[in-house]
Amino acid sequence: MQNLSKNSRERSKSIGRMSYSPQQIFDLLNKFCYIYGEIIEIVDAICAIENGGVIPGRMIADIHNKPFYSLTKDNNVNASYGHKNWSTKNGKSIIPAKHKLIALFDDVIDTGKEMERARKKMEEMNKHYFMFTLIIKPWHQMNISKNIYFVESKQEWVKFPWEHGCS
Repeated sequence: MQNLSKNSRERSKSIGRMSYSPQQIFDLLNKFCYIYGEIIEIVDAICAIENGGVIPGRMIADIHNKPFYSLTKDNNVNASYGHKNWSTKNGKSIIPAKHKLIALFDDVIDTGKEMERARKKMEEMNKHYFMFTLIIKPWHQMNISKNIYFVESKQEWVKFPWEHGCS
């Protein structure tokens, strides 16, 4: 799988880079809320995939007044809502039982590996979910029949301001 990820990065870089300005991000989030706002309204909470999904996921959670969680690379769940912040250790779920329908969120789906990991974590926690992303790559390995909702499909290497090492 690592070769697939490396090859997709190289394919994107050879096609070109696309950096998003704050206005473009605002427009992308606006478009997301316009297209998927009704679905977001029925979910119980937003769970973003760290690192890329956290900032836009939190923004969407705040816009729709939804509890917000983030899933770390080591499958721990962090939560924050209003002024409350919680963390878990050893991957123990702290998403309350009352939150049964979750919106999984990431900024970009490239190979789909991170979203697949998050999907499996939701299933382990007996959660129902929708999968959302701002940008999806045409070569992703996700099964489209699994309800992936996206705003744009891009071949370019996408850079958002919140990415580590952005210049």
